[in-house]
Amino acid sequence: MTLGSLKEIVRRCDLMVTNDTGPRHIAAAMDVPVVTVFGPTHPEWTEIYYARERQVAVKVFCGPCQKKTCPLDHRCMIRVTPGMVYERSVELLGGGRPAESSQPLPVIA
Repeated sequence: MTLGSLKEIVRRCDLMVTNDTGPRHIAAAMDVPVVTVFGPTHPEWTEIYYARERQVAVKVFCGPCQKKTCPLDHRCMIRVTPGMVYERSVELLGGGRPAESSQPLPVIA
């Protein structure tokens, strides 16, 4: 896929669900609502201050570690459930309670 075709696909989206990658920034630039799943990266370090973004993250004792390879069991990612992502998606699409900010979903693991 080329960058141009990626941008065209993102532009046509009603919602993008992604992790902290380039397409997240493309979605924000094109005013596409985005749900961002964070694992080993710290949400505050890559904050984009986009009102139509919701973040999902699970607090774990070992993170955010910023490591590309997990020495444990990827708990920061495998504990993120489809339900968490769905709840944030519904908020953005107007079917749920409005979130007060784009802060990560408060989850204690």
